[in-house]
Amino acid sequence: MSGSDDVDEYLAGVPLEFRGALQGLREIIQRLDPEATERISYRVPTFFDHGMLVGFGAQSTGCSFYTLRPGLVSSLGEELAGFDASGGTIRFTPSHPLPKSLVRTIVANRLADNRSA
Repeated sequence: MSGSDDVDEYLAGVPLEFRGALQGLREIIQRLDPEATERISYRVPTFFDHGMLVGFGAQSTGCSFYTLRPGLVSSLGEELAGFDASGGTIRFTPSHPLPKSLVRTIVANRLADNRSA
């Protein structure tokens, strides 16, 4: 089974109310970094490009976007207004999804981190 198949299986097991939001986030990340590979790591879908890039997951109350770098979340300030964020995690719901511009900023920052390491 490929990493993408594993992620497809993960998404198939996510409650329907969250699946579309996570699939949408996945597609944004794939467009932003077509070279990234994906697989399950730490029990959640994770993208890799020169190391771990970002991940996402579903919980009973909503969805999470894992930046895998706590300092990045704290540096985003006002861009995170209206979202619950702590450590390297930003929580969101299908009715209040992450803006594409925010995902773009995070993925670009993480790519720069990974490629400079």
